[in-house]
Amino acid sequence: MLNLSLEKLEDLILNEADLAAVLSVDIKRLAYLRKEKGLPCIYLTSRLRVYLAIKVYEWLTKLSEV
Repeated sequence: MLNLSLEKLEDLILNEADLAAVLSVDIKRLAYLRKEKGLPCIYLTSRLRVYLAIKVYEWLTKLSEV
């Protein structure tokens, strides 16, 4: 079982605003990346999404290899 502190969990999971800031894009561009380019996310509700930092990193790494 993983032993994560709350601070560490906050580093691992990003909401849309945080990820948009990290990637220096707006929310509309984030939606485009998700819908058209396969940016991985987890749907908590039909309108609420979160992003796992490791999955975003893996996705970016794959893009850089193309």
